[in-house]
Amino acid sequence: MHVEGGGSEGGGSGAGVEGGRLAPCSTNGEYTFSPSLRWRVVEDDGFDTWISHVPPAERRGLILCDPPYEDENETRRVVHTLRHAHRRWSSGTVLIWFPIKDSAGLAEFENSVRELGIPKILAVTLIVRDPLLTPQKLNGCGLLIVNPPFTLDIELTDYVVWLAKALAQEAQDSHGASPADEGTGRRQTTRAGSVGRVYWLTPDSHGP
Repeated sequence: MHVEGGGSEGGGSGAGVEGGRLAPCSTNGEYTFSPSLRWRVVEDDGFDTWISHVPPAERRGLILCDPPYEDENETRRVVHTLRHAHRRWSSGTVLIWFPIKDSAGLAEFENSVRELGIPKILAVTLIVRDPLLTPQKLNGCGLLIVNPPFTLDIELTDYVVWLAKALAQEAQDSHGASPADEGTGRRQTTRAGSVGRVYWLTPDSHGP
């Protein structure tokens, strides 16, 4: 979890702007840089820190939420924390990374976020392998962006489509075999199912 406070000049955000702050959260001690006035590691639960750090004093900034999703409860915690944090800071920009294994899991996660009633959430998904063939593997990933910058949806579209083609992987079934040509018995390589999408999960307030 990373919490960035907006800089005091130029209307920007993040530690790269004069006056900006960065507060990465970790409970495993992986951060090795030395703390400073602009960089401070918060050794605590990222979800709790997310809520306690908003709204930032600058009233603008960015939250990056990228849990490992090793615990099945983490998806629910993402949704729960987003609900409470948005009540405290509805104008903030939030990026939430999430894995994609199968379409059912993706739909369940998106529906739980949609039910929060938070407007202006942009979804970006990248699938590099057909989930129907390997539903238990990491077949792709995505981002939910709350309050994205204006026109970001347009700017990302071509890039995500290109990225899906560039990173497409050979489809394999659950036994590790690719679909075979029944007539010759030769192994075929297929990249069907690779797709990149950019779409509004909830309405864009900038739109008509």
